Amino acid sequence: MKAPVATLFLALVAASASADPLTCNVSGYKALPGLAAAAADNALTVTWDGEKNQEVRLRFTVTGGVPTIAELAVRTKGGQWSTLASGATPDYTVVSGLRRATDQQLKPLLALGVKITPEVLDKIRWEAFWDSPLNVPGDTVAHGGSTPPMEGVAYDERGGKFLNEGGRIAERLYAVGWARRGPSGTIGTNRPDGYEVADQVAAAMPSGTAGDREGAAGLKRLLETRGVMATDYDDWRKIEQTETTNARPGSPREKFVRHNDWLDVIER
Repeated sequence: MKAPVATLFLALVAASASADPLTCNVSGYKALPGLAAAAADNALTVTWDGEKNQEVRLRFTVTGGVPTIAELAVRTKGGQWSTLASGATPDYTVVSGLRRATDQQLKPLLALGVKITPEVLDKIRWEAFWDSPLNVPGDTVAHGGSTPPMEGVAYDERGGKFLNEGGRIAERLYAVGWARRGPSGTIGTNRPDGYEVADQVAAAMPSGTAGDREGAAGLKRLLETRGVMATDYDDWRKIEQTETTNARPGSPREKFVRHNDWLDVIER
């Protein structure tokens, strides 16, 4: 039902965004089961069937040249209309994607001894068939943007990642996944980063010092003292179980796309 409603609204805006009173022609519209549209009294009214025997009604007008939702209402079929919103106007925000160079592009150049400069990055990033994810201000969609910078750590603003060599940022400081390569790839492409960095960390440890380290328990305490929320294996299992439980028919899981949803699962 969403497509016909959207089409009608766009037609209204295109025809009448600068006109009062409303001029809206729906003579070419054919009613569909569960969807009706009518233009009267300087308003376009669209009504459609919702879930659980409910009906939804939207009244569009143009006020002072601004497309306006005069009313959004809902009711149980045959009952009284309850207004959910009125006088709502659109809030427009302009956003743009970021074209970037990938590690796959950089590795051959590095092998040839080419110095990677901002000018080189600006040139080759247009040769990739990949855009960084669109980061809409205020949105909290998981994986919706680059890894944020950290104070005191060198950061590549163009690539949305920390400056590193093979995952190594500095002594005892490493990055994996998107923090290393920029916002691209899935678990399959990020997992090798973890293995590679783990090997580097093991190789950098002085011989015979492993027994003096506190390991995961010490890391967890350190993160807690710094106010950093850590997600451990048990938390991951809770997230995985919830995603598989919420799976739609024919799907192995229903992935979380918002941070707050999986934070609720692990009670954070």
